[in-house]
Amino acid sequence: KDIELIGDLADYSKIPVVQVIKDLNMAIDLKLIPQGHFGTDNLIFIVSNEMYEKYKKQQASYDRYYKKKVGERTEEIQALLDQGQEYIEKIHQSNDIIKDKEISDKLDKMEKIVSMIFYELDLSPQYADKLGMFMNYYLPTTKKLLDSYIEIDEKEVKGKSLEKSKKDIAEAFDKLIVSFDSILDKFYQAKELDIASDISTMEILMKQENLMK
Repeated sequence: KDIELIGDLADYSKIPVVQVIKDLNMAIDLKLIPQGHFGTDNLIFIVSNEMYEKYKKQQASYDRYYKKKVGERTEEIQALLDQGQEYIEKIHQSNDIIKDKEISDKLDKMEKIVSMIFYELDLSPQYADKLGMFMNYYLPTTKKLLDSYIEIDEKEVKGKSLEKSKKDIAEAFDKLIVSFDSILDKFYQAKELDIASDISTMEILMKQENLMK
């Protein structure tokens, strides 16, 4: 992402906010993040000059949005986001261990979709109730399958049964990706309905006020 909350970076990295800010300043000075910029009161960090120019043009709007975003987060939503980050890290770390390119491609896709689901949850926490099975079953099952695949893959002698298990897990990854994609689409559908409802209400009010035919 081009913009990230400093507080989120601190939570994800398990490092105090003060240290995160210090480290980011050092990264800018050493040209490790050559286009890095801080927002007002060090609330956000921006990683591209292009995004920073957009931010400066509408600074008040951006600041208001991110302050509201921080203020609206409940402990329950934050707990879901933290848990989600743990699963994302698990998929990423497993991908680093697994050498099979086909499986690695599947896990890359899975990580992107899961990351987007939690990104959408952060933007629209009112849809958290759509993630019951996702949080309580699908993600824990994914973690279990990843551990099983790695355990089998590390055995020097596998035999037909274990090879079949590896194949079954690989096919299960495909099914999980399709399911996760559908869950993400449910977020988009819910937003679409909300937008359509807002527009419809606006048009009704305009007609009542004789502002449109």
